[in-house]
Amino acid sequence: MKCNPENFRFHQQRRANRRTGTVFVAVLVCLAAAGAIFVAMLSDLRVYHRQANGLIETVQARWLVESAIQRGVARTAAETDFASETWQIAAAEAGGSTAATVRLEARPSQESTPRSLRVIVELTGKHGRRVKRTMQIRLPPLEDFKS
Repeated sequence: MKCNPENFRFHQQRRANRRTGTVFVAVLVCLAAAGAIFVAMLSDLRVYHRQANGLIETVQARWLVESAIQRGVARTAAETDFASETWQIAAAEAGGSTAATVRLEARPSQESTPRSLRVIVELTGKHGRRVKRTMQIRLPPLEDFKS
C-alpha cells in the first residue's frame, strides 16, 4: 500500500481537530468551575453584608434603649404622674436607612410591686429586617429621687 499524501494530511487534520476539541472542553470545564466559585463567593458576601447590617441595627437598638431608660428615669423623677411616651424616628433623621419606634412606659407602684419603667424599641432595616428590644427596670421609691 502506497502512502498517499492526501491521506496523511487528512489523518493529521483529524488528530488536530481532536486535540482542539479536547482543549475546548477543558477550557469550558475550567470556566464552569471558576463561575461556580464566583457565585459561591458572592453568596457568602451577601450573607456577611446582611450580618453586618443586623449587627449595626442591634447596636442602634441598644443605644435607643439606654437613651429611653435615662429619659424615663429623669421624667419619672420630675413628673410623678408620667405614664408613657412614644418617639418615631425616621430613617433620614437617624442618618441611615433604619426607622425606629421607641415606647417608654412608666408603671406606678402598687402594694406588692415597686414602680417600674419599660422600654420597647422596634427598628425596621432597609431589607425589611426587624429588630425588637425590650427592657424593664425597677425604679427606687420617689423619696429617693427627691433627696
